[in-house]
Amino acid sequence: MTTLPQTVSEFNAVSDVDSRLAIELAVQIRPVAELLVHYNLTRSQLVSKLRESMFRDMVKQAKTLWHSDLSIKERIRLKSQVLVEDSLLSIFQIVHNDNNAIPAKLDAFKQLSRVAEVDAPERGKGDTGSRFTVQINLGDTVPPVIIDGDSL
Repeated sequence: MTTLPQTVSEFNAVSDVDSRLAIELAVQIRPVAELLVHYNLTRSQLVSKLRESMFRDMVKQAKTLWHSDLSIKERIRLKSQVLVEDSLLSIFQIVHNDNNAIPAKLDAFKQLSRVAEVDAPERGKGDTGSRFTVQINLGDTVPPVIIDGDSL
């Protein structure tokens, strides 16, 4: 009887950590030496990952996206998203550290909620884009047909 692998890495597949590593390698937010420490990898382990076709394709796709026609604003947003994701565990530790003051814990919790879009006050403000108007012109002698409605 064949036993199933216990972890994703035993499948020789890429994991969520691998996807973040691939993005960081492509975008070059920090030096490779820091990445090795952050991801608890040796140089030989990183080289092995780069030999895996799935991982190598992830890095290529991230590089393609990064070097595409992204505006500066979009590149900043992409880098910021990587950095925010990297900081989530630190914020979690602030929330659960008994030595931190309650206001600091609450502020960290609010930040986590915003990132998770649990606390999304913007959704209730302004035009949500759920209304639509269609105007059909049938010529100069017939008034236009106007259809107003709400999208589902």
